[in-house]
Amino acid sequence: NTNLSLYYATGILVACAVMFVRVSVVAALFNMQVFKWLLIPCLLMAVSAVSYAYYIIKRKTPKSDTVNESIQLGNPLDLINAAFFGLQYIVITITVYYANEYFGTKGLFASGIISGFADVDAINISASKLSLVQISPAMAAIVILLAVISNTLFKMGECFIKGTRELLRQVVYALIPSILIAGISILFIYINQTT
Repeated sequence: NTNLSLYYATGILVACAVMFVRVSVVAALFNMQVFKWLLIPCLLMAVSAVSYAYYIIKRKTPKSDTVNESIQLGNPLDLINAAFFGLQYIVITITVYYANEYFGTKGLFASGIISGFADVDAINISASKLSLVQISPAMAAIVILLAVISNTLFKMGECFIKGTRELLRQVVYALIPSILIAGISILFIYINQTT
């Protein structure tokens, strides 16, 4: 159903926008210097995603269309999910530490990309905390933005595998600008950090 695909795309885009804002907020909790590097890129990515979601709702969905399908909500107090996040955080923290220790910058970048496929919060916390003692805040911001890019690409892949062609099209159109913003921001941070 094309109309449902548009609603799903809108939901995915709003969820991505929330993730972009959450990335900067979580970084701020652990290191304000990392937050300063992430604030503008994350806000631009969030505005881009929400703007396209608004466009879909205002321009593409029929005015009289109502959706009567119920949505199953998960349990927010699910201890299994909490334990899984804790385990994921521990594994990513150890990976980031040893990637930096043995492979330097390339190892950090690789750990950001790989961990972003699973979750952004764990790498965000690990990199932000690591920037207090071992790496620069700019380097932590780059690692986090690489995780955001890989997580966004993963979401596009899920739309390709599980969704309709229309869902994929709308999500890709909407999230390509966010990926470009993150990529340009990485370049900007890298150039300014090394000079």
